[in-house]
Amino acid sequence: MREIFSCSDSATVVYVKSVLEQAGVVCLIRNSKLGEISMTNLYVEKDSDDADAKQLIKFHETDIRWFRPDWSCLSCWEVNSGKIEMCAKCETMRPGIHKMSIYEWLEMIRPKPGLYLGKRSIERLDMLLAGIGFGLGMVGLSLRDAHDFHRFHDWVAKRLGFYESTSGWCNMIREKSASDEEALNQFFVLLNEFRKESACEGL
Repeated sequence: MREIFSCSDSATVVYVKSVLEQAGVVCLIRNSKLGEISMTNLYVEKDSDDADAKQLIKFHETDIRWFRPDWSCLSCWEVNSGKIEMCAKCETMRPGIHKMSIYEWLEMIRPKPGLYLGKRSIERLDMLLAGIGFGLGMVGLSLRDAHDFHRFHDWVAKRLGFYESTSGWCNMIREKSASDEEALNQFFVLLNEFRKESACEGL
């Protein structure tokens, strides 16, 4: 039995378990402590499944990173879709959502990317967002609007003519750009388009 995945959010681990078991990989869940943080760990029952399980997790990495289960509002007990972060009934924010939006982070980075990234690089931006998401996830939090931003993968794939979005927005934009710096500039152009379209769809 080998550990293949762990997370402070037990619902995410259950989701990964379902992904693997749909592919025929039998898994077990165990709980542990990382300092003061409670962790949920996923193990493959057969050591021979280790490589296949890791490959499946890598393939579904984007979906796993942005997975959000349905949640119950602590104010009115309304059960809400995991895709929304504010209660549809009473407008109370979902527990564990950081007050700062991922879009606010990006707008803060946009005018001075070198200050936050070291240099103008879409790959460094992707790594920074992944690090922020991982760090908050370790203490049971996530950035506001992170689930909405997850739709950017599919939107970029369609916008740039890719068959699928599994490589992620960063790699797709980089492939269509002459340099890492040009890709970062293009990211913010596409982000503007994406948000404008999303706003129109919400009207």
